Amino acid sequence: LQRGFRVGADLAVWPATGVVAAQCGAFTSLADTVYTACVNATCSDLAAQGATQGSMAPSAGVLDTAVATFTFNTTGERELCAVSHTQQLQLLRIPGDARGFGAWIPPSVCARGLRPRSAPVALSLGCFGCRIESVARILYTVAERIGFVLIAGEQYEKSWNAGECCGQSRRKGVDDVGYIRILLGHVAERLAVANTDAVFAFGWSNGGFMATTIAHTTSLLAGVAVAAGYTYQHLRPLEPGSSTLNATLMRKTPILFFHAHDDTVVRAAGCCASLRGASKCCCGIGEQTERCISVMNVWKAWSLANGCGRSPVMRVSVDLPAPVPPMRCLARERCAAETIVCTSATGGHSLASMAQTGHEFAYARTVTEFFARQACALGGGAWDARGGGGACMCDGGASRGTPQISLVSLSPGAAQAMLAEGANPYCL
Repeated sequence: LQRGFRVGADLAVWPATGVVAAQCGAFTSLADTVYTACVNATCSDLAAQGATQGSMAPSAGVLDTAVATFTFNTTGERELCAVSHTQQLQLLRIPGDARGFGAWIPPSVCARGLRPRSAPVALSLGCFGCRIESVARILYTVAERIGFVLIAGEQYEKSWNAGECCGQSRRKGVDDVGYIRILLGHVAERLAVANTDAVFAFGWSNGGFMATTIAHTTSLLAGVAVAAGYTYQHLRPLEPGSSTLNATLMRKTPILFFHAHDDTVVRAAGCCASLRGASKCCCGIGEQTERCISVMNVWKAWSLANGCGRSPVMRVSVDLPAPVPPMRCLARERCAAETIVCTSATGGHSLASMAQTGHEFAYARTVTEFFARQACALGGGAWDARGGGGACMCDGGASRGTPQISLVSLSPGAAQAMLAEGANPYCL
């Protein structure tokens, strides 16, 4: 064992303490085992030849045998790519911070060579009382299909301090926006492949409040998708005395809202102090707010802030799997930043997704296409919607360019093959 052994093509591991048994390609032991590892072909080749641990300068880490996951204390792209096939977050620490974060680089990104700043970031922001993986798992397929690095923020006591919501983080006034800023700075330093100028946040419930709070108070996000949660703390009258609201944003930010009209946790009609009894929202949301502001009015406020003006409202087509409730999606025709609201009559706080589709988010394809369009535009590409799914065209736009990434029948395997062909799928 002291000579090291291979755990895959690019991963060599040496035990530092404890007893590890290699059996049928898996690790087993009676307790967590501290180990050291290095992740590259030269390192593992030397290990196979019997090189000593000291000659490799490996990184320290922990093997959690109870759930068969690897956690590296010092982790870069190669370490994450070595375990990318597991489709599981690696929980990492931020130096000097009590909280860490989860990270996953999909095989499609690993396959194209980890060129610096070539992959946008999907930032997962979890719900109140939820584990870090609860919302992040929705984004595995999204990240794989369109070549994003997945980063999941760690809540303070399973809550975010985000406007009207929620939990211990809000009660204690925790600076969660500051934590996200530090987190993205650390990701930029540690994972060179991640383009932290192209961060797209997905938040559910309390995570939706958090995503919109970040957009209101910083310029960190290039796009936002939220399900069953949004803050209205930063909405202001368009003019003195006007009932028309405008969102105060640090930059024009594309956004995609999802909400069910029968949601009793975060009501689509809004949460405020005037609600009583069973009509109140969960968890004290809106108890300090006099006026209930509906998701439709929040969408209108964001539309104004995103430069949509009074342009006509149009229906947006959404491809949904059965048996989820149909969504009615609206947007304005001319906006500086795409602003879409999707509502359903039924579905509740979970949008009928988690229970009915085996813990898969039924609207993941809509989020995938939305994030891909925004990443394409951010890099100066032109989105060609022909062919069913759309494609990002670089080098002169849709009429003359070469498709850099296509969403037409794009399975994870096809995504990996396509992204391996080009190092820069979004013209970034």
